[in-house]
Amino acid sequence: MTVFRLFSRLRTHVFSRVFLGILLLAGFGFSAAQAGDRALLDALGYSDDGRYFAFEEFGIQDGSGFAYSTIYLIDLEEDKWVSGSPYRARSDEDGVSLQTVRAQAASLAQDDLAAYAIERPADLIAYQADGEAQSNETEIEFDVPGFMGPSQKETMFKISLDIFKAPSSEPCIDYMGQEPMGFGVNFTDLNGDVSQIYADSNIPKSRGCPITYRPTAVFIPFNAYNFDHAVLVMSVWAHGFEGPDRRFIAVPF
Repeated sequence: MTVFRLFSRLRTHVFSRVFLGILLLAGFGFSAAQAGDRALLDALGYSDDGRYFAFEEFGIQDGSGFAYSTIYLIDLEEDKWVSGSPYRARSDEDGVSLQTVRAQAASLAQDDLAAYAIERPADLIAYQADGEAQSNETEIEFDVPGFMGPSQKETMFKISLDIFKAPSSEPCIDYMGQEPMGFGVNFTDLNGDVSQIYADSNIPKSRGCPITYRPTAVFIPFNAYNFDHAVLVMSVWAHGFEGPDRRFIAVPF
């Protein structure tokens, strides 16, 4: 390949990235057709007593194309990360595989995962997969699993979200021209009684400038038959380099 052709391809590549960024800033909104970064989720498990829960989010960054992995270890009783968490790894050059970066994050987390005895499997009892038909994106229904397949519709509990503007320390309006969005979580029991189990008062810096949220998964410890240590893992989309970036946050019941 000649130097001229190489330069032409590079120039076209750079122009395409800049143009996508301009579209985002111009307010083309949240669309599946845009470029972005869609992290995947892996639940690593619970401590034996159910108090501590760990999960990993991982993927390829938009813009840089670098692989990343972040492991979160959460004290569900205190609703906060344990000291040292999260454990982050990211490649800083081309050619480093996602598998390598995930192994690096696992190495960073392994001592604390062992110290908190994260050995009890996490039972996935409800999940809204990205490839499923679009449903109500603010609700997820579930039940404690039995031994004969899915529960009946009338025996389901429900989580629903409220999504609203919330204050943030980040200058999101200056950056993106949009106010950041926070969320609240409502739990509906079998009697139809609704209780709020969480609501943002402000948006933490770690969340960036959120656009919207979706309930993605509900976990309980393996061989648990109640929601004492249940965790809702939510997708949160925030403004990224080329489009909306999806990450995860955990909300204990």
